[in-house]
Amino acid sequence: MAVDRFHACQGDTVRLMVKFHRPDGSLYDPSSISKVEILDKDTLAVVDTVLVGITQQAVGYWYIDWAIPGAQAVGTYLDKWYYTPDAGGTERDDSAEFVVHLAGTFAPATTYLSVASVKSDCIKPLADWPAGTYPTDTAIQEAIVAATEIIEGICQRSFIAEETTITVDGTGRPYLWPYVDGHEYRMLRVDSISIDGTAVDMDDVVVYPTVIVNKYYDKDDLRETSLCIDYPCGDDLTLCSTGGSSTCFTKGRKNITITGRFGDYDSLPTRVENLCCRITHNILEEEWGAFTPFESETLGD
Repeated sequence: MAVDRFHACQGDTVRLMVKFHRPDGSLYDPSSISKVEILDKDTLAVVDTVLVGITQQAVGYWYIDWAIPGAQAVGTYLDKWYYTPDAGGTERDDSAEFVVHLAGTFAPATTYLSVASVKSDCIKPLADWPAGTYPTDTAIQEAIVAATEIIEGICQRSFIAEETTITVDGTGRPYLWPYVDGHEYRMLRVDSISIDGTAVDMDDVVVYPTVIVNKYYDKDDLRETSLCIDYPCGDDLTLCSTGGSSTCFTKGRKNITITGRFGDYDSLPTRVENLCCRITHNILEEEWGAFTPFESETLGD
């Protein structure tokens, strides 16, 4: 499954999607797209040229899937699209940026900090601790878990994206917002979908952008995390995109299974990371006799 341009790592296949629109903002499909070049942003050297696999996902939205070599240098790149807006017109080119990150950068986490990050950022250096009191890695990990549980217990939510499978009710429509026990799952990536046990062709699935206009929903009401299967299944349901099947999320109880990456944040918010660091720091210093209490900025106590 391809990753988006914001989370591309060495060895991944990145989906580079672009949007074509007129000056008035209306979406359109170019008369032709001749090629897409991958360029190093700093040197503008051509890294690769893509001639096949240039694919339409929705009206005005096109993408290529580019396999990033495992040894590709980390840095910022451009995908440069060569296209002709209208038949008989002049070819144009436009570029978009994406970053190649170090392999494993976006590996899923289970706690908000690592033992190594606590040692480097959250507690005093070994030399500043009394002899025999510096916490072991096991003690640090236990403190991290406790701090994570404190944060999630108070906030009543997790800030860590997870790779998981969820089962939801079918809507009887070609679109869906996944809710489980009252919680809406934000879809960061969708790998597979099955309806009543039958796998859906992922080429017929639109995760973002989703274009749904009907008598119940306005464009302004759409959420970026909505999920849509290509083409409508009844009257008054305008296209998710052009072409495709007439598949619906068949109405039913727990009959839709979706596998992918879900969460409110794809990477941990800095404030949450800092808070976990502070709590972990205090847990460890209290445990080893060097506790420094929090001070209120307002009350001074």
